[in-house]
Amino acid sequence: MSRNSKNSCSRKSILPVTVHWLLVTCLVMSVVGCTIPSAITRKFIRKKTPIIPAIAITTRTYAPTFTPEERYQHHFRLWTFWYDELQEGLGTSRKKALRATDEAVGELRALQELLVPEKAAHLEPPIQQLERFRRDLHANVLSPTALERWVHDLERTHRLVHREFTWKAAHDFVVEGTP
Repeated sequence: MSRNSKNSCSRKSILPVTVHWLLVTCLVMSVVGCTIPSAITRKFIRKKTPIIPAIAITTRTYAPTFTPEERYQHHFRLWTFWYDELQEGLGTSRKKALRATDEAVGELRALQELLVPEKAAHLEPPIQQLERFRRDLHANVLSPTALERWVHDLERTHRLVHREFTWKAAHDFVVEGTP
């Protein structure tokens, strides 16, 4: 037998076996179903997002009903806090001291609005002093000696405000009709 006849014979025997397995595989896949393509399509198909019902939101404006005493004490406590922050930030952080100075001035101005004009005028010197300190701090012209002087001036201002503008000392001067 020649070599070509042997190859052709084995080709003839492989062909029916291959066709047989191909037919069996197709028959099994058609009966059972091909799970691989369905799994792939399930994986790559975007799922629909559930529709969330709209929530009805109604807003009401609540007018704050603070008494003048509560408002005054609130601003006074905030001024005390920001003054303490200012003293803390003097030696450590210039940025912290600047923010504390701005906030302390703002709280003193809020206190000033709650007082009758005669008593409010007494708050103007501490406010002016804090604003001068802020300008010097912002210009970065504070030497250690100047900073020490400012520390003493700020302590004096703190004592003045605590002596004249606590609630016990200023409750007779608070304007009753302030919102």
